[in-house]
Amino acid sequence: MADPKKIERMERARTKLAAPDSIFEPEVYPSVVEFLRSGGTPLDVVAALSDNFVGYSSMCNLVADDWCSIVGIDGKEIMRNTIKTLIVQRFDPDQIDRELMPLESPPEWLTTLIGDPFWRILFYELSESHTKCQFINYAIQVISDAGYQAEITSVASASTHFNVFKNVLLDAIQNLKVTDETSFGEHFAQLEKISTQDEHTYLYSQALLKQLITDDPVGWYPLRRVAEELERTMVRKYSRPQLLTHLNLVLAGIPVHGSDVASAITALKQRGALSPGDVVGLYKAYRSPYPPSVEHLRDPQVIEYFLQAVFQPPSDSGQSTGSSKLRPEIREKYLWLLALAVSGTGSTTGTRSDPSATQDTSQGRDTPNSETTSSLTTDDTFELLQALDKLLPAKPTAGDIARVTGEVLEKYIDIPVLAAALIIWIRHVLRDDGHHFYVTYFRVTEVPYPHLLLEEIAFRHPLLRPKVFHAFQEAFMTRNDTLGPELITALQKSVLDRLLYLMQLGFSMPVLRYIKRSQDNIDESLTVHFVCKVLEMIATPYAPAVIAIFLEILEPVLKAVIDNHEHHLAVSRLVDELTEEPETVLLNAENLSTSSQAVLRRIHDELPGNTAF
Repeated sequence: MADPKKIERMERARTKLAAPDSIFEPEVYPSVVEFLRSGGTPLDVVAALSDNFVGYSSMCNLVADDWCSIVGIDGKEIMRNTIKTLIVQRFDPDQIDRELMPLESPPEWLTTLIGDPFWRILFYELSESHTKCQFINYAIQVISDAGYQAEITSVASASTHFNVFKNVLLDAIQNLKVTDETSFGEHFAQLEKISTQDEHTYLYSQALLKQLITDDPVGWYPLRRVAEELERTMVRKYSRPQLLTHLNLVLAGIPVHGSDVASAITALKQRGALSPGDVVGLYKAYRSPYPPSVEHLRDPQVIEYFLQAVFQPPSDSGQSTGSSKLRPEIREKYLWLLALAVSGTGSTTGTRSDPSATQDTSQGRDTPNSETTSSLTTDDTFELLQALDKLLPAKPTAGDIARVTGEVLEKYIDIPVLAAALIIWIRHVLRDDGHHFYVTYFRVTEVPYPHLLLEEIAFRHPLLRPKVFHAFQEAFMTRNDTLGPELITALQKSVLDRLLYLMQLGFSMPVLRYIKRSQDNIDESLTVHFVCKVLEMIATPYAPAVIAIFLEILEPVLKAVIDNHEHHLAVSRLVDELTEEPETVLLNAENLSTSSQAVLRRIHDELPGNTAF
């Protein structure tokens, strides 16, 4: 009588041998042995393997190697994408962990896959959907150790695996320390992705930034801007401003509950403006025998609230901060706290300013006259703020502005906090009462005094340039029925010249992006004027990002630009350089993107006299 167990084993083996293309399966040999030992015959084995041979692999190779090459299709790439899709669809994290994590050493194929960008992307995708898979998290760690940190800033497991997160974060911060305004956006995006994945990564990142700034206030002070940008990102991303305020208070060492300072700062941040009650509470705390740390006031947003509350007069258009309604004794408290925030150290009066506090309040850097500003005490700064507050009229005449300009240049413009206050006042003057200033005083042949002051601030205070740029944007979009189209165009041309000056100071990318966005809504002559001036300014080596945007601005107005012989030569020279020797004229021997090269070809083809690209 046949053994039932033998029959069961033989049938199980027969089923495996009868599968399509079973001869190519890794387990075919053990199945053949089991079938024969259980009573099967060699003839049955041959019949099962041959009858079920389909030849899928041969068919795939034929299609991939021969047919695809005939029609110009990359068969291997299609094959890899198909395999990748199947892995993603059928991936079982539990089974993977059971089979691979107990191994004494990682599989040899892991190193091969990590060396290929295609398969690294597969690991990143799997990590997003299987965050708890131990093997995938281990693979991400190996990828990080292999030097691919820049690729994994947005990978979910990067934040759950501390060593990976730490390495990526440190690299991103180091890159930001040495960046300039042109490449800040690109490098900040890397830090932004890794730091704002959740509240925990944000808190750790901000704590690290704060510690770096504390250890080296001068060398790392520009990171204050980074910290502020991260806070803005978290507000936009999670819409939980109260939580962020509490986290920032914790970072500053202030108890979230039971503290007058914490209550005041939380209230003003939630309200988006100062109230006299908040200010009186803060003033009492900092005038007490045991005042809290000045660092609590050094939140850039808090400093901005103080500046707006005092130096932005009430507007006829209804944009009033209520500054003129402040009683003199309350106004003094505002100014004293502001002076303390930017110049104070551990005590409240008569102390020399902290080196980090003398920087631009908009996320600072040493100013050209930082040796002068670093010697200011809280009382010195308080007196200067009081004097500037008295100097600036709410509704100045042309004579007032000329007088103010002279005094400002002589006494106040070198001090970063005073320069920031001036920007707020200038913006008010230019837009108040339906742009009354431009209607009354603008002349085509003259540059307005407020514009010259903004230029001077931009020169002396590098990191107040974003605020100056914002003020010029408002001026550029000025609209008033009393100003005819010709005067509006003349005013915009004057403002364009001020924006070109910002580009000369290194503020190129924000200006170029703004002109690109505005190009369809302004007179073509303005774009032509801007392009011609840029052609006169630029020189090798060109930054690829700058050239890419400039080419996009140039293309729609090319015909108008080359009507001028000198500008025609300048465009032709630029195009020839970028076409014939890009590795020589582009910064760091980089290449233009594919889209930028396409724009360059179109410009080249439209230039008269060019016959070859």
